[in-house]
Amino acid sequence: MANTELPIIGFPNHLDSTFTDSGYSQPVISGGSFETTRPRTNLKDDLFVNVARTTDATAASTFMHFDLGITRDVKMFAIPSHNCSRTATYRLRGSDTVAWSGVTVNGVNALNATTLNVSTTDAISVSVGEGFTIAGDTQLYQATAAVSIGASSTGSISIERVDATGTGLASATTGSEVITCHAGDFTTTVVDTGSLDVWEVIYEQYTLYYGHPSLADGKIEPHNLPNRRSPIVYINSTDGVVDIARYWRLDIADTSNADGYIELSRAFFCPGYEATKAIKYNMSIGRFSNSTLSKSKGGANIPNDQRGGKKFVIGIDNIPESEGMGIIYDMVEDADVTKQIFFVMNKKDTVHKHRRMFTARLKKLDPLTIPFFEKMDAVFEVEEVVA
Repeated sequence: MANTELPIIGFPNHLDSTFTDSGYSQPVISGGSFETTRPRTNLKDDLFVNVARTTDATAASTFMHFDLGITRDVKMFAIPSHNCSRTATYRLRGSDTVAWSGVTVNGVNALNATTLNVSTTDAISVSVGEGFTIAGDTQLYQATAAVSIGASSTGSISIERVDATGTGLASATTGSEVITCHAGDFTTTVVDTGSLDVWEVIYEQYTLYYGHPSLADGKIEPHNLPNRRSPIVYINSTDGVVDIARYWRLDIADTSNADGYIELSRAFFCPGYEATKAIKYNMSIGRFSNSTLSKSKGGANIPNDQRGGKKFVIGIDNIPESEGMGIIYDMVEDADVTKQIFFVMNKKDTVHKHRRMFTARLKKLDPLTIPFFEKMDAVFEVEEVVA
């Protein structure tokens, strides 16, 4: 049987972009309700310990809007670590249409005001959680109530600050400032995954003994939830195809979560390298350990248990020169050994997803080799990021 593992390396993460220029703005995250000390901005933090945590587990709190700052190519979306329960579901949508536009500030609005008076050019419908900024004010706001305002009219939007202390406007307005919406219109979508299980089936049919805690659904055992990382991952199922969109919305449904909140690590919206050739045989998949053993004076072994991670070495042979030089070479130059990537061994795999999809760094920069005319071989040694 031929090897059909077509790996993907997701890089760079569009949420990390700090580039600003004509048509570009920095990515922002709004929507839902999050603890001030564990804000949405932690979804852009590369330390997994800096999590974003919702204030509760209701659907009104557990959705997010992502504005990537400009229309972007997205090969994959991923959240590597979370506290979602076995019954949790998610839905991801992408759009390249802004939710509303043509809105300016109407007159003076005082500092800390929680209602913003606006004027419209077009008719608008504002939904709860849709983020926006006001020209001259660096604070991100979001709507706290739905409102519709007719074309060429005046009205008001109830607002709150996003991921910041204080309430209402951070700066008073003088009037006519342009308001920029940072949420998409999802009545027509580029991507709509529908409702999907966060925890997928990991045990194939007829492989579990009678009485096994996962016999009924084939999902991970309840007692192993804290020990295993099963990332939330979306990848377009068509080989070589990326999704093009600026605005994204993630909804997590887990209202019965025993923790009473949803906790999420760093999020990824990545283009990336999707190999055109399968992984060659005789490569290795394994783990590294951060644990140590020390000796007591009496000679006993004293364990110091630390979380280890995955360490894969994969090779791909006979790829076109344009793929090696035009994609891999540049990606390795930019990622180096310091930047995070999201590694996927096989995008169609669900049974081993939690074992073979993970946040990683390149352990070393292996050279491309040239076995034949206009052909190249590549090797990637990747090591999981665990904290």
